[in-house]
Amino acid sequence: MIPRHFPEEGRFSPFTYSVGLESSFAEAEDAMQNYPLAKPVSAATLASFLESLTFFHEAGHVCQFISTAYGLRALRYTLVALRALSKLPGLKLPILKNLMNVGRTFTPDELRVVDASLLFLDTIDQLRFHHQVADGSDVESEQIFRMDEPWVPHFFVYGEDDLLKRREYAEELRKTRNVHVRTLPHLRFERRSGIHELVVTAAALMEAYGIIVELNHVFNAFTSDAEMAIRALPTRPEYHLLLDYALAVGACEPRVIVPTMAILIDAALMYDPFVLYNVPWDVADAEGRGDRYPGQTFMELCAVAREIEPIRAFSPEVLQRFYRQLCERAGLPDPEWMAQKSLEVAQGLLDRNPGEGTLLYRALVAHRDALKLRCDRGLTFACDLPSTETIYQLVEIALPAMSFYNLHTRLPEGFDPRKIDAVSVHSILFQAIVHPTMECPLRLGNPFFCASATSPADKLCVWRWGDGDQSECLLDVLEREFELVSEE
Repeated sequence: MIPRHFPEEGRFSPFTYSVGLESSFAEAEDAMQNYPLAKPVSAATLASFLESLTFFHEAGHVCQFISTAYGLRALRYTLVALRALSKLPGLKLPILKNLMNVGRTFTPDELRVVDASLLFLDTIDQLRFHHQVADGSDVESEQIFRMDEPWVPHFFVYGEDDLLKRREYAEELRKTRNVHVRTLPHLRFERRSGIHELVVTAAALMEAYGIIVELNHVFNAFTSDAEMAIRALPTRPEYHLLLDYALAVGACEPRVIVPTMAILIDAALMYDPFVLYNVPWDVADAEGRGDRYPGQTFMELCAVAREIEPIRAFSPEVLQRFYRQLCERAGLPDPEWMAQKSLEVAQGLLDRNPGEGTLLYRALVAHRDALKLRCDRGLTFACDLPSTETIYQLVEIALPAMSFYNLHTRLPEGFDPRKIDAVSVHSILFQAIVHPTMECPLRLGNPFFCASATSPADKLCVWRWGDGDQSECLLDVLEREFELVSEE
């Protein structure tokens, strides 16, 4: 996720719990201003404000990721993959390809690894921003088209990009194997400035929320009206296409775009059937509930928002009423119940993975504590999140698992080795599932370089901290624990 619309760039990776900035974290803090900005606004003040917006955009992603059911889902699938591999040591890389070619019925342990691998890849796909743009000089009138396309994680094995063949395969799976086929909304924006195609994934929702965070700070800094703030949006439109869609279909009004979109996106990321009901990934449960992508929920919520009384004031009572009515009319659970249930699931995961010695323990604690803050704040949490105060509260919660690094040098700021699992487990798992060999992601600069990046490849890395505490490079640990065999 790379906003390029301001002089300062930033990057958030949900897979590594890391934020990259062109400036240091301390410099980003120094750039922050008291609101409203004193007028006339000097060039230096404006430059500092724009620099701080990048921090708020990226930090907003972190805060949203650790405080939503969907973020917990992503972490949970990583834990599921780790557990599945621990039950079946000695697999040859790439794991998924080799298992799919065994030419016989899977054993129960093999099936668990295949399922876990597919879900792991599916989560990666949802947290990627899928956008294409083409020339629009021949467009005569601006229009928005929506297409709902079938999607199942089986496509990662099937490997067919042809849309018609995908539809046929999805229908075959539904009829012959009772597979629950999910829907991925595709939006096409035809404009003379360009034809944009956007897949409404979780990443697209998070980028739209990043723009909402920015708008909130623009409002407060310049005390501007909504339409003026919207005109100040980035010149590259891909990050606010979902805002354009919501305005075009009447899901919200410009004057209240910040609270309305904050709630629409939050509800979509909080309704996660896997977290809330533990539904199977490939079939509906006994009550007929199937898994669902947040993009599908978001589109349904946009339709519902047109039918209920809109937000006309910014009081807590109005925001709570809107959120409850939205969920009730859309057939979703009560939003406070979703928050409490997500917190219970996070706590349950911690209870089964107690202590600092457990992989991703610190990340689990961050999700648990962020969800607790959500429960404590109540239904205004989604609208409070863009504020400086709430972002700082959540960043403090995330810091034990979260890393900052410089985008230019690709070096971390004061890296704590106890975060090594949060920053590298996901990449190591991904390589094991789809690549014939593995390398330490930090040697590759993903997301940043470790101190041993330039040392010989056969040198064993050791992380040290505190009073003599130390651990090996996580790649060495996982290769040994899972007895993974690289392709020769």
